[in-house]
Amino acid sequence: MIRPSQSTPLPALVDTRAAATPDRMILSFEDEPLSCAQLRERVRAAGAGLRQRGIGRGDRIVIYMGNCREFAEAWLGAMYIGALPVPVNLAYRGEFLRHQLNDSGASLVVTDPGQLPAVQDVVGGCPGIETVAVAGEGELPDLAGAALMTTAKLFRGELEEEETMARWDEPGTILYTSGTTGLSKGVVLSHGYLATMARVICDAFEFSEEDVYYCVLPMFHVSGLTGVWNALISGAPSVIDRRFSVSAAWDRVRRYGATGTSLVGPMLQMLWNLPEDSRDAELPLRFIGVAPVPDGLDEAIKKRYGLDAIVSMYGMTEAFPVAITRVSDRLPAGVAGRANPTFDVRIVDEQGGDVAPGMAGEIICRPRTDHVMFEGYFRDEEKTAAAFRQGFFHTGDNGRFDADENISFVDRKKDTIRRRGENISSFELENAIRNHPGVADVAVHAVASELGEDDVKVVIAAEPGAQPTPQEMLRFFEAELPRFAVPRYIEFVEEIPKNPVGRVLKFKLRERGVTAETWDREAEGR
Repeated sequence: MIRPSQSTPLPALVDTRAAATPDRMILSFEDEPLSCAQLRERVRAAGAGLRQRGIGRGDRIVIYMGNCREFAEAWLGAMYIGALPVPVNLAYRGEFLRHQLNDSGASLVVTDPGQLPAVQDVVGGCPGIETVAVAGEGELPDLAGAALMTTAKLFRGELEEEETMARWDEPGTILYTSGTTGLSKGVVLSHGYLATMARVICDAFEFSEEDVYYCVLPMFHVSGLTGVWNALISGAPSVIDRRFSVSAAWDRVRRYGATGTSLVGPMLQMLWNLPEDSRDAELPLRFIGVAPVPDGLDEAIKKRYGLDAIVSMYGMTEAFPVAITRVSDRLPAGVAGRANPTFDVRIVDEQGGDVAPGMAGEIICRPRTDHVMFEGYFRDEEKTAAAFRQGFFHTGDNGRFDADENISFVDRKKDTIRRRGENISSFELENAIRNHPGVADVAVHAVASELGEDDVKVVIAAEPGAQPTPQEMLRFFEAELPRFAVPRYIEFVEEIPKNPVGRVLKFKLRERGVTAETWDREAEGR
């Protein structure tokens, strides 16, 4: 394993791996392996192509595509030349996508044929976008407002052999996180933070070059990017699939002899719900990284699949991981892990005082050294300052310490919904739903899901004289909202409860939950 110091930019590991083991497989996409030398060649070609299009140090490029080789090339290639890649959630479209393209200040978008229509729909409202590059080599349609080219044409060229990379204390990438009281915010991650986070996660997985990591999480998330940096640090090849498949996942693990994988809780629940197979206990997996672990199933999951451990973590894009479990740890079921030694972690009451073990309070943290947490919110000093108090970042989440200083996540203070591993901003969802002509007022809140995490319920007060139906609203949601944010439950009311200053009383809506008047799209087979 290469143990990068905090001062080592991740792209530098591309060179290190190629020099040490040029012919060893490092990544595999769509069953096409890349050796260390091939990865370096492609990353440098991507960097050279971006530079030829005027992308330089500190400039942003948006990556809006599924897990694929070109994603890794664009992400690493941009960082290699000191630019900032901005991966964007594939489910974003319309105003959600337009906001991130404009807010990031990017001039170039890298996408794939499946996502190109969504880009075409919004690029006219994004004056900063000059170039759109599409993965592959095929014919391309016309695109008004920006130059259109293939990545095969863009990712070519040569860099000077001694490329000057960004420093460890400079920004490395920007990841947008869903807002709870406003629009999504760009979280700026330094090269130092990326290298430190990657090292901590690899240490928790206890990886060696003999391991194989299977990755199905989307690469526009921090958790999906682990497939790239785990390989660069540990030398263990990563097999990265485009998407998660319940029916194919274990066969893929067997095919490649994968010894570790990471999932979100609902994915593991879906796999657990499959009929038992005599081969389950013979899976090559040593561990599964997952959060949250389906309630009460820790030991049963380990026994059924022959695992050494379930590796749990807690954190967010701004600070990850705050709590972590190592493969060799033997911690009580239900805990997220112990505090990451990179951070000083506290759990406090509303006055900022430490709560006693066993008592719930807000999880807050501060870095023990520079550049191991996020640098701030992109171009938003006010929101950055508001996230910290007396040097501590306030997560907005409640948790508790036990007597052994293990950390458990309790709930979210923020009005965020967590569904299928995605954070959903009720604010953004409500703003989008208000665009329907039949909607006078709307409130969105969480309802507990039988798969763990949350389902989404929308409560609508219709415009006078309008009579929107659940089916009509569902068609609108499917056209305008990210797939993971499409509400499961719809209820129409005469008036949404509010306090005297006009704020929605969401606690009352949550207390009501699913009523006899609530329409359930899953019950309707939708």
